[in-house]
Amino acid sequence: MEIAKYTFNSNIQILNIGDLHRGDNACDVSLFYDCIDYITRNKNCYWVSTGDILNTAIRNGKHASIYGSSKLEDEYSSCLEEFKQISDKCLGIVSSNHHLRVFNSIGMSLDKLFCRELNVPYLGDMGLLNVVCDKNSYYVAMFHGCGSGYTIGAKANGLEKLSQVFPCADLYLTGHTHTYQSFITEVPYIDRKRTKLSYFQSYFCTTGHFLNWDESYAQQLGLKPSPKGAACIDLYASSGGNKKKIKIDLFN
Repeated sequence: MEIAKYTFNSNIQILNIGDLHRGDNACDVSLFYDCIDYITRNKNCYWVSTGDILNTAIRNGKHASIYGSSKLEDEYSSCLEEFKQISDKCLGIVSSNHHLRVFNSIGMSLDKLFCRELNVPYLGDMGLLNVVCDKNSYYVAMFHGCGSGYTIGAKANGLEKLSQVFPCADLYLTGHTHTYQSFITEVPYIDRKRTKLSYFQSYFCTTGHFLNWDESYAQQLGLKPSPKGAACIDLYASSGGNKKKIKIDLFN
């Protein structure tokens, strides 16, 4: 697996525009436009996506009524035009289960097509980025997510499992659960060069979502509302001691 590398001379900010579900009648398009406007106005702000950008409702599909969503052709066209405004600031997109419905039905990768038309990096099912801010080098692991745990703990466990696939990353980003959360762990490792046990911090974050609760499938399934928005990550350049610093919040 190749690791895409980006180099900057200063702090940068990254929005994870995941679980947008553009085309769903419950999609908060206004909030999505706020994200586009924010990224456009801030030169040091970039974006990634952990997937489910499109809703892709398919007849008889799980939790996706074709009567509660736009036609795929319409939502795809709208989304393409909207993302073109910020396509030059995309660091990468990974695949997701809603988009996989199209592949399973007709054998076409909606993710590859979308990324190719936008001319943005498609990272596959899982992605790795190396983002360098001055002298600070951050490794970022991305995955849409899977599973259906309902409790906060179950969702956090699913997020932390990504570190078993990509150990020792600085930042882990997922989506899928429609529940924003973030936490930090202390990671011990054997420093072979200095012959000692050393430590660093790994940051974990599941992005929010863009679906209003009223008349959404979450309401139909009896799921409680959860905060909408995009995870907003600040990666800091080195300052003096070259210490890495990451800050995570919710853009809403």
